[in-house]
Amino acid sequence: MPGMNCATCHQGANADSTGVPGAENWHLAPLSMKWQDVNDKILSSAEICRSLTDRSKNQNLDAAGLLKHHQVEPLVQWAFQPGRSRDGTARSLPPLTHDEFVAATRTWVDAGTPCPQNP
Repeated sequence: MPGMNCATCHQGANADSTGVPGAENWHLAPLSMKWQDVNDKILSSAEICRSLTDRSKNQNLDAAGLLKHHQVEPLVQWAFQPGRSRDGTARSLPPLTHDEFVAATRTWVDAGTPCPQNP
């Protein structure tokens, strides 16, 4: 609902009876972490990578901070245990486990957080 705080509906855990998703400190990602442009065109991997590593847009996280964020942030962890929708069907999962995601992040961090060179 416009004007309401997210925590009005989204609590510290998924609400199985209503299907409302929830996790500790539930909130939308900041606009600086967008995945699409103003025309809803998906950003390139290079653009997303540059955004992820831009400390002016990522809550001032360095590479180690990004890794820790992926390891422990409840909203990141929620994606790997998203619960069920209102109709009782399971929400879709990422194509890898949380452990695999953290390992991939660690590999990227260990390589110096390189970004693709495409536009």
